[in-house]
Amino acid sequence: MFGSSNLPLAMPPVLPLMPSLLTGLVILGLIVLSLAVFNVFVYPFHVSPLRHLPGPTDNAFFLGQAPKFLQVSWFPELFCKWSREFPEAPLIRYLNFANGETLFANSIEAYKQILQTKSASFVKPAFARQFAHEIIGDGLPFVEGKLHKLRRAAISQPFSTPRIKDFFPAAQRKAEQLVDVLTEQRNENGNVEVETNIWKAVLDVIGLETFGLDLNHLESNESPLFDTFTKMMHPSVVGHVVNYLNSLVPIRQFVPIKECIDFAQSYNRAREFIVGLVAIRRECCEQGYEKQAVNRDALQCLLEHSDPSWNDKNIVEYILNLLVLGHDTTGCSITWAVYELSRRPQCQQRLRGEIMSLDSTCAMPDFNDIDKLPYLHNFVREVLRLYCAVAMAPRQATHDIEIAGVMIPQGTVIQLSPAVMNTHPSIWGPTAQEFDPDRWNDLAGDATSAYAFETFHNGPRMCIGKQLSMMEMKVMLVEMVRKFRIEKPFGSEDRPVEVAGPSFTLRPKDKLVVRLVEV
Repeated sequence: MFGSSNLPLAMPPVLPLMPSLLTGLVILGLIVLSLAVFNVFVYPFHVSPLRHLPGPTDNAFFLGQAPKFLQVSWFPELFCKWSREFPEAPLIRYLNFANGETLFANSIEAYKQILQTKSASFVKPAFARQFAHEIIGDGLPFVEGKLHKLRRAAISQPFSTPRIKDFFPAAQRKAEQLVDVLTEQRNENGNVEVETNIWKAVLDVIGLETFGLDLNHLESNESPLFDTFTKMMHPSVVGHVVNYLNSLVPIRQFVPIKECIDFAQSYNRAREFIVGLVAIRRECCEQGYEKQAVNRDALQCLLEHSDPSWNDKNIVEYILNLLVLGHDTTGCSITWAVYELSRRPQCQQRLRGEIMSLDSTCAMPDFNDIDKLPYLHNFVREVLRLYCAVAMAPRQATHDIEIAGVMIPQGTVIQLSPAVMNTHPSIWGPTAQEFDPDRWNDLAGDATSAYAFETFHNGPRMCIGKQLSMMEMKVMLVEMVRKFRIEKPFGSEDRPVEVAGPSFTLRPKDKLVVRLVEV
């Protein structure tokens, strides 16, 4: 009964199925191709509910406006150009790669709704997170919803006004050190490249505020983080292309070119340094050494955070984010402030007079002294308005939503470019592109809105380091103006500084050189 059977085995009809399988694959391929053609060449032009919005029409085949973004030094140049062409449009539409639709906000009402009243309906797009997290750390800017509120509260103390007041003397000492270094490095004509040392000083200040350690970049040629961050934040054109492609498909680790190798080395070096710091401070916290500290730094606040999902890997990402963004944006802003001072002796005279008007019995002005100087405050705000370091911040709608009277479909990406609001002629008038600190004395109309000045954004996602950044700018400028008359470099032609491009932040193409004459 259990022996072998002589019945023939039934063979499945494999061969007759092959034509059916091929036919099915062909049909599937045609469907996919048809959908792709529809999405790229039909939907944006004939179906999309956003097709009626104003925007540039000189699109490249398949690529939309993407080639133009590669032709400008600074992406906001295009946004500002389109904004001037359609000044009354609250939202402007442009096509990107594969004719994908993107909007950018062009009115105070649009910014207010996206950043404040309807902010919970928007998140960072996945491509933005993939693009940025390797470079600036997967920190607070990439957390959404209730978790963002919780994490922001956990890290807010080091960036509060009382803490910044307590921290002011340390920043002031670093500013004095910067002045000493620049004095020594001047050539026989007084010329000196200031940008590098400004960035080093700012990174030292951020290091002190973030984890209580003086990185001492100004005195050491073996900078633990400055060179690393410079390579990460200022890649070559090829490096920028790799960063963009990597945001679409993770390819960096599989492309053995110099840019990828250098990035990987810098990436690992930065994280290894921070991992070591976190481990040391974690041990100190567990032994109770940090519990009695009154002025807690950012690292201690993060270590004490009680969220059960929180671990040291998260802390490393947050610290990296604070260091990279904090020093890069503030370093850019101080550099542009020095550039403007070198071109405007009358501004220097007013600043110097205001600084010297402080109580002469006090050798060094304190936080309250500097904070009450009105022209210095206006000068700093005007630099931040006209030279906003950040190009754009994308937000994506999580559901269909109306913004400034326009119905936005779920998944639509809206770019927020601070330069658009900061230089909008309808807000700031015909002199919007001019440098004028006195404009802040008599703001009127839309310029009085918080959303007219978007350098730090607004709403629940406002830059947590706003007050610290402005304090750093003020203390560095006060020390430089007290010590030096800042002039255009000796023997140079009088021409505007070119902007570096492509770049993550707004900075000069060449290192800024000025002439420093002691006063």
